[in-house]
Amino acid sequence: MCCYTIKPAGGLVQMCSIDTQENTSPGMYNDTQQRVGVRLAPNGVFNDMGSPDYRETFTYVADQLNRHSLAYLHVMDGLAFGFHELGEPMMLADFRPLFNGALMGNCGYTQTSAEQAITDGDADLIAFGRPYLNNPDLVERFRNDWPLAPEADPEYWYTPDCLSYEVSTMPIIACLVRFRTQAR
Repeated sequence: MCCYTIKPAGGLVQMCSIDTQENTSPGMYNDTQQRVGVRLAPNGVFNDMGSPDYRETFTYVADQLNRHSLAYLHVMDGLAFGFHELGEPMMLADFRPLFNGALMGNCGYTQTSAEQAITDGDADLIAFGRPYLNNPDLVERFRNDWPLAPEADPEYWYTPDCLSYEVSTMPIIACLVRFRTQAR
C-alpha cells in the first residue's frame, strides 16, 4: 500500500482503500489470504510520509483490512524512526478495536514494553529489527536476562564482510552462544 501523496478532499483515503482492497482480494493470491500480511506506518516520516488526515486514513484502512483474512497486520507504531508530528501518534491500542486478526507492533520496543503490549492485549506479537542487528542472539539474551549490546553504528549494519561485522560489534555472549551451537 502506498499512501504518501495527499489528494484533494478525501482522495487519499479512497486511493488507499482501493489499493488495499485490490492487493488483498482473494483472487490476487489464489485464495491464500491467510498468507498475506500488511504493514502500516502511520507515524512515519521516511520520504515525507504523513498527512494531516493520517489518523482518518489509517483508521479507515485498518477497518477495511479487517474484512479480509490476513495473516497479520504489522503496525510500525513506535517513534524510533521519527514522527511527522501532524497530531497524536497512532499506537497499537488505536488499531486493536479496528482489527480482529493477529496484530504485530514494531519500532523501538524493549523486551519489557513488548511483553506489556502483549499482556495488555494491544498486540499478539512484537517484531524486533535493530536489536537483532546488534544481538543476533536476541532470543537467548531475553531468555537468560543477559544485557543487550549497544547499538552499532549504522554503517556496520549490513556489511558484506560478516566476520569483521561480528568481531567489531558483537559482544562475547553472542559469540559463545554461536560457538556452543556450532560445536553440537
